[in-house]
Order: sequence, then structure tokens, then C-alpha cells
Amino acid sequence: MAVHGLVLGHGEGAIAEGTAEYSRYWAGDGTYYRTSSFAIGSPAFVVGSIAGSMIANSRAKHAAQRDGTLMWREHQQSQFLITNHRVWCHTAAKGWLSFHFNAVTEFHPDLYGWSLTLAFENAVPLRLAGPAAPALALWCGRGILGDRWDTDPRLAPLLA
Repeated sequence: MAVHGLVLGHGEGAIAEGTAEYSRYWAGDGTYYRTSSFAIGSPAFVVGSIAGSMIANSRAKHAAQRDGTLMWREHQQSQFLITNHRVWCHTAAKGWLSFHFNAVTEFHPDLYGWSLTLAFENAVPLRLAGPAAPALALWCGRGILGDRWDTDPRLAPLLA
């Protein structure tokens, strides 16, 4: 399979390409900044100003709590390319991202749920989902597990 644009490593060859639902599992730091106001004027104006400040602070606090919760984020349709060394994913915010098989610490194919989740030593988990998930599980499993991929019971439906 010819690849144009992406620079593959020595001995690296493209195996499959397609699209999948891309997401990452992470939490923000949960910080927010309180606003304060100083108002001079009629009592109604001062009360309105204080109420507005309280509402803004409450919204900021709730947004920070949501941001600080671990959850799947960055949901988007992503083009992917699988090679014998890694899977590439194209994201709207960062362009092409490379996920090397030798950096994977957890491999979770869910063929019946149409998803593949990979965890990494120094990066947040990646989930790829959709109709391409079985092919992703097969080729990523082969790259991650090597010749033992066909002994993984989670991949057994691919052998049937």
C-alpha cells in the first residue's frame, strides 16, 4: 500500500487505512478562577452585580468540576493508517498522531462493542470505534502481540 505525505520508518509498511470514531480518556486539572465585583450605585444595581458575580462563579466551578472528571473526550471521526509498527490517527486539532505498538501497555479489543482501546506508558488512552474496529483489533493485535495474537481469546471471533 503506497503512503504519501506521512514519513514511515525504516522497514515500516502500511497495512490498512480507514475511518473510525477517535476519542481519548483524560481529565483536566479542574481549576477555575473566581471573579469578584465592586459595584457602586442603587441598591438594585449592587444586588444585581453581586448576583451576577455569584452566578458566574457557580458556572465556572461546575465547568471546572466537569473538566476535572476522567472521561472520553475529543470525539471525532478520524482517518487512520495502520502499519506494522504503529497506528496513525488524523485529528482536527493536532493533525496526524502516531501511536507506536511498542509503547502500548494495555490492549483491549471489544469486537462486539465495535471498539479498540489502547493504553500507553506516557500518553492518555486511545479509543477507536465503529465498523473498522475488527480490522483495527486484528492489525493492532498483530503488531502489539506479535505471533501470539491468534491465542488471544478476545480476537477468537476473527478466526471463526
